Amino acid sequence: MHPCQLENGACVVKFEVFNNSRGIRKSYQEGRGLKNMQRRALNIGATLHIESGPSGAKAILVLPVSSCLIKLMVCIP
Repeated sequence: MHPCQLENGACVVKFEVFNNSRGIRKSYQEGRGLKNMQRRALNIGATLHIESGPSGAKAILVLPVSSCLIKLMVCIP
């Protein structure tokens, strides 16, 4: 899959990281790790989604591409 996609008419770069562990436990006590990841994503104008299930966990970072030059270089095949 190409990392740059059109989402709601906007060009975005999407990064996905997946592991095939047991996912995040229901008894998980929130620390600073995921909060820091969310804060850092917001600082660069991105969104971060965390998905977890019995087959593993996935972090999805969606970063809007604002530069026209980057759009031409990355988003148009």
